[in-house]
Amino acid sequence: MGEAFPRPALVLRCLGGFAYIQLEDGRRAVARPLGRLRRQGRLVVGDRVQVIPVTMQGRDEQGQSGGTEEAIAGLPPASTAHAWPGEAPDWSRVEYAICEVEPRQHQLERPLVANIDQVLLVHPLPLDEAGAKWIDRLTVIAQQREVRPVITLSKADLATPAETSRWAKLYAEAGFPVAVTSVRSGQGAAELYQLLKGHITALAGPSGAGKTSLVNWLIPGLHLPTGELSRRTGRGRQTTREAQLLPLPGGSGWIADTPGFGALPVPIIDPYELARYFPEFGAAGSCPYPGCLHVREPACTVRAAVASGRVASVRYQHYLELLGQAQERWAHRFTHPRSSRNKEDGDA
Repeated sequence: MGEAFPRPALVLRCLGGFAYIQLEDGRRAVARPLGRLRRQGRLVVGDRVQVIPVTMQGRDEQGQSGGTEEAIAGLPPASTAHAWPGEAPDWSRVEYAICEVEPRQHQLERPLVANIDQVLLVHPLPLDEAGAKWIDRLTVIAQQREVRPVITLSKADLATPAETSRWAKLYAEAGFPVAVTSVRSGQGAAELYQLLKGHITALAGPSGAGKTSLVNWLIPGLHLPTGELSRRTGRGRQTTREAQLLPLPGGSGWIADTPGFGALPVPIIDPYELARYFPEFGAAGSCPYPGCLHVREPACTVRAAVASGRVASVRYQHYLELLGQAQERWAHRFTHPRSSRNKEDGDA
């Protein structure tokens, strides 16, 4: 029985001009874009593509439709023997040609990955002031890029129950999905899995947060190398070197192990838009006049909510710090438009 081509596939990894793809039936293979696609631009992890067997490539290059073709004698089936996740694809064995890249719903430039719809922010407990600032900065970055932030407080076995509960409650009340996890004790696996199910999720966290251990824990059989603590700094070392999509059990979703996201600076944001990325501010009610920055304005509902404890003071203080940075960068954008444009492009 013949197979219909072209067929949809998902790009899991990229190396040079090649891609490791998964077809709809779960088979995986190495593919290469047709010449016209290579000239148009770079293929990205997370791209949704259309593929044809390499033996049909000549006809497609001439502009003829692939249509429905009989199975081609001698063409090896897409690899099913690889022990994915974590296998090393045979990049020399190209089985498919990519003839189309579908429009991207989202694209992150740093790290370069397409079509994610949420980002998992992993930070270890106990959480200090610097860690809370990191989470608040990354929630702003994620929302500004129109992806949902999900917060994971890892290494719960290293913190007291009271401290763990405090931070989990704070971020849940701020409006973010939160999971508390411990690879050592097994805490939080089911809750985290439910948050990841049905999504393509980028992974971000500071070095030593336990991101790789968390992924190995969530995906049985995966043995990505984990970093040891640095003797000089006492902190973990970054082990992720390239972006790749890793499948959750049962084909229920994907994790994009992405180096670099956690180090992104806050992009240039209109200061009057910043409060949108603090969901609890909106829940506090509308201020009596538009354009309130929630700093010194009279009758500000956000400031009243902070005073009453309905908005966490630590989140509000971080908002004020980010607001000051946003005002400075926004003003600099108009006084030095060329340098600001370069910074904004680099932060995208």
